[in-house]
Amino acid sequence: MDRDEITEYVNRCQQLIESSPQMDEENTKVKLVQPFLELLGWDLYSTEVALEYTIPMASGSTHVDYALLVGDSPVVFVEAKPVRSTLTDDEIQQLRKVKEKAPPFRAGMNPTDDDTNHDDSTAGYSTLRNPHLQVGLPT
Repeated sequence: MDRDEITEYVNRCQQLIESSPQMDEENTKVKLVQPFLELLGWDLYSTEVALEYTIPMASGSTHVDYALLVGDSPVVFVEAKPVRSTLTDDEIQQLRKVKEKAPPFRAGMNPTDDDTNHDDSTAGYSTLRNPHLQVGLPT
């Protein structure tokens, strides 16, 4: 990925959003999110990207639109919403619950390494606030 590819992606997304300001969630995923994941090097047609990934919760389960996996372990969760939508309190609460269930991940470490001998102060996820794309990212 180079600067020109990023610029091209951003320009294409801006044009799509301007021409379709009421873009629904499915079109947002196909036209904005999936090209972004591919730009980052994720192969959408491999086992490293799981669609509608189920996350077990204390009272049932929930799902996210995408889970990016290393091996069998999710390292990034992606939840898309329609363009120009505002997150509801329920959606924000769902993201917080997903964040609590996210596995620990540390920059510079192989996520499949045994974590028992590492300081847990760096474990966890933070959530980006963007009306189009919610991503759980390692901190």
